[in-house]
Amino acid sequence: MKSDLKKKKAQLVEELERVRQQVCEFEAYKISYLASEKELRENEEKLRLMFESVNDGITVTDLNGTITDVNKAVLRLGRFDSENDVIGKSAFESIVSRDRERALADMTELFDKDTVGSGQYDLLRADGSEYPAEISAGLLKDAAGNPTGFISVIRDVSERKRLEQQMHFLGLVVEQINDSIIVTNTDYEIIYINQATKELFGYTLEEIKGKTPGIFNVEPLADNIQKSIYKTVASGDTYLGSILNRRKDGTIFTNEFKVSPLYDEGGQITAYIGIQRDVTQQRQAEESLRASEDKYKQLVELAPDAIISVDENGIVTSCNQAFVQQTGYDKQEIEGRYFTELPTMVSLDTTAKYNELFVSLAGGGELESFEFPWTHKDGSLRWGEVHATVVMIDGQFKGAQAVMRDVTERKQAEEIFRTISLGSPVGMYIVQDGQFVFANPQLLSDFGITEEMLRNVKPLSRVRTEDRETVRKNAVEMLRGIGTTPYEYAVINRRGETWWFMETVVPIQYRGKRAVLGNLLNITERRQTEERLRESRRRFRDLVNLLPQGIYEMDDKYIITFANRQAIDASGYTEEEVTASPLSALDTVIPEDRERMERNIRRIMNGERLGGIEYTQLRKDGRTYPIITYSAPIMRDGKATGLRGVTIDITEQKQAEEIFQTISMSSPASIYILQDGKFVFANHRFLERVGLNEEELLNTDQYNLIHPEDREMVRSSAIEMLKGIHTTPFEFRAFNKAGEMMWVAETVASIQYQGRRAVLASALNITERKQAEEALQESEERYRELAESITDVFFAFDRDLKYTYWNKASEELTGVLAQDALGKHLYDIFPRSAQTEQGEQAYLKALRTKRPQNFVNEYNINGRDIIFEISAYPSRDGLSVFVRDITEQKNAEEALQESEEKYRILVENSQDSIIMLDFDGTIQLANQASERLSGYSLDEGIGMNITEIVAPAYREEAMKKLMEAKSGEPVPYFETAVQRKDGTIVTIEACGQAVFKDGEAVGAQVIARDITERQACRGGTPEN
Repeated sequence: MKSDLKKKKAQLVEELERVRQQVCEFEAYKISYLASEKELRENEEKLRLMFESVNDGITVTDLNGTITDVNKAVLRLGRFDSENDVIGKSAFESIVSRDRERALADMTELFDKDTVGSGQYDLLRADGSEYPAEISAGLLKDAAGNPTGFISVIRDVSERKRLEQQMHFLGLVVEQINDSIIVTNTDYEIIYINQATKELFGYTLEEIKGKTPGIFNVEPLADNIQKSIYKTVASGDTYLGSILNRRKDGTIFTNEFKVSPLYDEGGQITAYIGIQRDVTQQRQAEESLRASEDKYKQLVELAPDAIISVDENGIVTSCNQAFVQQTGYDKQEIEGRYFTELPTMVSLDTTAKYNELFVSLAGGGELESFEFPWTHKDGSLRWGEVHATVVMIDGQFKGAQAVMRDVTERKQAEEIFRTISLGSPVGMYIVQDGQFVFANPQLLSDFGITEEMLRNVKPLSRVRTEDRETVRKNAVEMLRGIGTTPYEYAVINRRGETWWFMETVVPIQYRGKRAVLGNLLNITERRQTEERLRESRRRFRDLVNLLPQGIYEMDDKYIITFANRQAIDASGYTEEEVTASPLSALDTVIPEDRERMERNIRRIMNGERLGGIEYTQLRKDGRTYPIITYSAPIMRDGKATGLRGVTIDITEQKQAEEIFQTISMSSPASIYILQDGKFVFANHRFLERVGLNEEELLNTDQYNLIHPEDREMVRSSAIEMLKGIHTTPFEFRAFNKAGEMMWVAETVASIQYQGRRAVLASALNITERKQAEEALQESEERYRELAESITDVFFAFDRDLKYTYWNKASEELTGVLAQDALGKHLYDIFPRSAQTEQGEQAYLKALRTKRPQNFVNEYNINGRDIIFEISAYPSRDGLSVFVRDITEQKNAEEALQESEEKYRILVENSQDSIIMLDFDGTIQLANQASERLSGYSLDEGIGMNITEIVAPAYREEAMKKLMEAKSGEPVPYFETAVQRKDGTIVTIEACGQAVFKDGEAVGAQVIARDITERQACRGGTPEN
């Protein structure tokens, strides 16, 4: 019994020990479990704290896109009041409708491919406004690896977008400015130039970076000027001036410039900005206008006819020396008086008549020349012939000018005319009151009628019907002085034959009444010959113009003398520019080809056969294209006098060659394959990047080409991409063999290569992009400073013509601050007017056509009328507009043009021949009266030597008189003779005076008049 009790007691003790051990194990497990639970809670709190503290928004959704959790950043970005506004709603509701379809496709791809994706979308805030965001998303999975939802990281990129847009905008501003902009550092070394600078000086930034602007200077004193500029701007002031500069191609121009300091936020000078403008043409134009005005003033004073000018009120404003000599009155007795109150007036009847004439002129009426009596200061009565001209400037009546000639002697010579005309080989007639009153024998013979029959013939009755209106019109114009060129027409004679005549008519006084004197020259044979020649040329030209190739001819000086329609169209010139004015064949190719072309032309003219030769054709508008030309010499009398050839456009052939080269090139990306951690393949682009050959690459560790600080990141990023965790290219720093560092963006993929697993990598060099990103903020500030430093008004519009930019010059001109202008419409700043509407139409046209628009407009700003030159340039978001005040320039040009026009009218209406010569005797300028005197047209006469026109017996004396003028003393009137184009000798009276330029005599002005009638009255005859 005892043994049983002991046995049970032992069993009980053992059982209790086992229970105690189980309790201890349970307690230990409980302690461990509680510790783990605490650690989990702490980890969860930490993760939640990290979740909430991230600046980027984080959104968790289920597989349907319903939001299950968000951090505080999402509420802040979306301007939501609480999580209740977001949780439970679809994440797609926060994406603008235009981006939702793309976002859904991206999420589907993310789910199907089990990858990490990113993209940019526009999101909606609670208040309905939009903002750009960059979203990175990944797939959430449970412990078993099953997808449970998505997690997205949202980053607001509004500021980055704004900086990029503003950077782009300000960059366009500076690059589109017409003026050259040069920025230097504080050591005056060039650090930036805009596009206008490249075009103005011909240098790129790389060629002049680090040099001072003094490299452009020409003048010996430029160093002193440059030092003065540096001293001024270093003290904080702005320097204005002009200087002679030299371009890269050696051409010299006048440069008007402004140099100002640039300040940082602390008020320290950090750089200097120079704004340049080529004013060479402007200066030359002003000088040319001044010279032209002086020239015409001298001509008017030298004119032998009396010339008087009155303003729009009839007040005499000027008279020349000839007027003083003819009337006997001083200028002080004439100028400043009303024209009908002059002491030369004969009676009240003439005063009333002249008042009526002036009123008619002022009202736009026309006035034929007329004769009138006038009183000399000595009391004698004289007769004068007056030609009156209206002075119109910009369509407004500004007065009148009258040229008066003493015709007392001519009246006495009228009877002499009849005697002379009887023996003339040219048909002559006089028409008065619509009837023939005189005809010489030659005209009667040409018409085949008698003098008695002529009295019953109407002036136009013998003229061919289709020519009558033209004859009448030409005759009227010639009688009014509008036309001076003889006109041609056909006449049907009594026998029914068609004869051709050349005619001139002039108004005369015949037997005390106004009449018309006509001269007819029979040109029938000449017309028949010309018609045969024109028909032959027409057939040749039509045939050549039908050819698809360009056909040309040139003389031995390379001047193009003929080109068919195909050649003219291809060159971009007009037919007149090619054939009427000298155009060198060398100017039709690019400068690099001209020396070679000249050598080839000489070789062909010397008899060599070169076959087809390639050149690059240069169009008038600057565009180029390749051509091949085949040429042969033009032989006359056994001598090569030029070339004749064919040109063929080979653009398509060249383009085909370029396309072939492009296709044959390898990928622009660096591509390589790794297998077992070693390079087994690399394309030539990768070998070029790392600077190794294939053999060297096979023995190179890939990580030796990566920056030490980036190697671990590259390894982990590559592993993640190979596992499909993300697909975005990873960026890192790499080295080449020479140790040069660059930035690379790379993607990797797992492939099978030669039956084994390998890694394919594709990389792009993004060094420039990285540098650009780093310079983004700095460039944005620099461009802003440049835009604000521009002296011209500059502003920008959006597509609705609302202001998006308004620089300081705009504020200073209008008095409107930028903050008050931005966002306002054009008509909010400038009231609607004809000028504002003109600007609006130009801006809308620029937006519509995507092409710049330039126009001139006038505004009244703060009570002052200002003329602006306005240039509008289309941009991606609207317009950039540059405005330059050209009021002073326009006023100066208009004043000079008005003065020049006044004196030009006087010279062109002078009845005396007026010419300008150099001291070699070459004719530089002539008026219409010179054509009538010499028989040569202006085109023929200008460039001739005076000895070719002066009669042989007088040539030596003429050159002697020309040398007398060189001394600067006037050459008084002397008699001489000219030999007209038709060979006839005309006695003239001439005087001369030197023409000066910069204080030096450079030629002479000669005024001549036909005194044949006077000579005939005296019984004298000129010698041949």
